Amino acid sequence: MLSDVKKTIREGLKIVLRSKILVSLIAVALIASFSYEIVDMFWQIHFSENLHIDVHYYGFMVAFSFLVTIFFASHVSKLSGIIGEVKMLILLEFIVFLSTILIGVAQENIVVIGAFISWQAFKSFKEPIFSEYSNRYIPSKERATLISLLNLVGSMGEVLCALSIGALALILSISSLFLLSAVLLLLIIAILFRLKAY
Repeated sequence: MLSDVKKTIREGLKIVLRSKILVSLIAVALIASFSYEIVDMFWQIHFSENLHIDVHYYGFMVAFSFLVTIFFASHVSKLSGIIGEVKMLILLEFIVFLSTILIGVAQENIVVIGAFISWQAFKSFKEPIFSEYSNRYIPSKERATLISLLNLVGSMGEVLCALSIGALALILSISSLFLLSAVLLLLIIAILFRLKAY
């Protein structure tokens, strides 16, 4: 099992390092894993302990964000076809960035709940567009290896995030962690702007 993982990493990196676009996409996937995991790990604690939002509403919030995603996904896809995938990814990531900041600093519960629904929905809108864009730059013969590497990078990002963010949570406030997540999103946006130049 471990030898298969090493082989996937070794072969995947050989392919990735031949292309600036693939290096950028791997970086986006890794940073996104860190950023999104922060919110995933701490939103319920933040809502319960800092905002005193009743836990009975959590399921409704998540369900509503899924409904928003289902209802608007085709419209987002059409808009992506009109303005281009990279511009669409930048726009979606910017909305996720604003939503993350609002979750961390807003005092009104209705604003925070709206920001969380927005965060969930726009993060979900991004995933198929990012996947489709990435697949275009993956050589067909090497697609299985690179998709495995991307999945591995995402999983490693989540594990590393859980360990590092857990340690940071001991010294930072939850609001500060959300702001850290937002800073990471700015880094993703900067990388996506570089992608526009390729």
